[in-house]
Amino acid sequence: MKKNPVILITSEQNYASAGMRYAPVYSLNKAYAHAVSAAGGFPITPLGPCMETEYCEMADGLLLTGGNSQIHPGRYMTPFVSDEAGVRVNVFRDTMEFDLFEAFLKAGKPIMGICRGNLLINVALGGTLIQDLYLIKGLRHSDGSSHTVTAEPGSILENLVGNEFNVNTYHNQAIDMLGDGLKVTAYSSDGVIEALEHETKPIFSVQFHPEMMQGEGTAHSNGPDMLDLFAYFIKLCR
Repeated sequence: MKKNPVILITSEQNYASAGMRYAPVYSLNKAYAHAVSAAGGFPITPLGPCMETEYCEMADGLLLTGGNSQIHPGRYMTPFVSDEAGVRVNVFRDTMEFDLFEAFLKAGKPIMGICRGNLLINVALGGTLIQDLYLIKGLRHSDGSSHTVTAEPGSILENLVGNEFNVNTYHNQAIDMLGDGLKVTAYSSDGVIEALEHETKPIFSVQFHPEMMQGEGTAHSNGPDMLDLFAYFIKLCR
């Protein structure tokens, strides 16, 4: 009997009300784990910092997720674009995820990024970000609406779901300068980069949320069922 690949899924780190105090918590949208398990993977989540080597040895692949926090702009040598931007970062999550990325990269294990995870992969490989899409470009991509994406010929997305399709949108940052070894594989109609692939390594990412576009979630996204995208990732991890 073949073992299901173990997929390490990163989570948000924040605080939740606990009586009269606020307790530090990890939080994760169940849709990520549901998509991984539906595609044949065994989902787990990291709960201990400074254990990237052990988690890399345990897991067959890494899924870097989305979330409310933003990557500290110091990671890509850029100042905060506004005072408000400073309260959105989470250096604790940054540290854990960048360390995990480096461990899985060094081990040659597959890595998939979603939304924030897409941005993190780019920054980890030396790229930069548009820190605020609306402030800098006048574009709104954070309201959850559906929009069209065009995939490059021969890309993972084009092979799985076709050249043009609709996706959801929940981000207010985007890729600017590309990281080393990455290529753009999809764009939105207004020119925002929507997907990346590494030229030689088993690494790919998307700016939209495919975990919300599979199974029951597909009916609400006005787009294709993205379970095949997770199945592709799980196949890489076998």
